[in-house]
Amino acid sequence: TGVQTCALPIYCTCKTDADCATKDDGNKCNGVPKCTNGACVVDKNTAISCPYISENECLRAACNPATGVCYAKPRATGTACNDNDVCTSADVCTAGVCGGTAIVDSYEQNASSASARHLADKTDCAGVDSSLTATIYPSGDNDWFYYADSDTLGCVLEPKVTLSMPATVDYDLCVYFACNNGNTPSVSCTEGSASTSGSLVGCCSKQAGSAAESVRLSPSCTSGFSTDDSGKVYVRVYAYSGLTCSSYTLGWGDS
Repeated sequence: TGVQTCALPIYCTCKTDADCATKDDGNKCNGVPKCTNGACVVDKNTAISCPYISENECLRAACNPATGVCYAKPRATGTACNDNDVCTSADVCTAGVCGGTAIVDSYEQNASSASARHLADKTDCAGVDSSLTATIYPSGDNDWFYYADSDTLGCVLEPKVTLSMPATVDYDLCVYFACNNGNTPSVSCTEGSASTSGSLVGCCSKQAGSAAESVRLSPSCTSGFSTDDSGKVYVRVYAYSGLTCSSYTLGWGDS
């Protein structure tokens, strides 16, 4: 507690500490007024000094003036801080907690086949000649892409997709096919195991740990006299285990 300002010196005249009680400002943190040489003076030794909170930069030590008890007071929302997470940026304090915005790749939002990102289209003579880097982050993220694969004279349509990943994670790869003529394709898995996702038919590669994944499928869209197997290739990358904002590499084309 502190002491009120005196209008005249005689106003603060005291004989004992008890005489200073009426001069108390009611703040129990800033010291108790005591009678010193006939005047009420705050005893600095009675002021509350709250310990520094070093483990959380979004909290600061503060004294409750009504009780004189120390507590952790949240710093103002929006105060810059560092959450020590390399996968976030623009870290700020919110309600006493430091947090940032997840660093995501430029293909987001693409967490479903409906929002799949369009990649460079291919023909069945192309080979696996394109690649990109992206991330599976934050938790729960999965990435969908698609590209058109055209059936041309002289080559066999066999879409192929490869995936390499950081050593600390286990990602899986699925590749599905949709016929341009509207038929449900007959798909055989040259690399990978048969899989479906909704109405999509395809193959998945689920190697253990961070081993590279590879899917190659052979679709057939034959209808009547048509032998055109052209269609769209849908690609899904998702985390089986592990979490990092480090990039994976996806290759795609037609083998």
